[in-house]
Amino acid sequence: MLDGFNWVSSRHWLERRGAGRHEVITLKKSKWNRSGHLIQFIVASLTVFDDDLAAWSRANPELTVRRPESVEAIVCEWL
Repeated sequence: MLDGFNWVSSRHWLERRGAGRHEVITLKKSKWNRSGHLIQFIVASLTVFDDDLAAWSRANPELTVRRPESVEAIVCEWL
């Protein structure tokens, strides 16, 4: 698949784990997709869990921005 990512069909995401890191790319399918044709999808979210980054964040709380409980997600967009 994509450089070590595995498809998890029950969750509609690509997942990669290794060396204290867990990455998840969640995909949203198009209602226009049909069997036997090229498909369309949207990357709905990208989530990365990293043990080293978590340890750094705990050790440097003054340099860390935490997501408020009232916010479901933080989205970064580029053009």
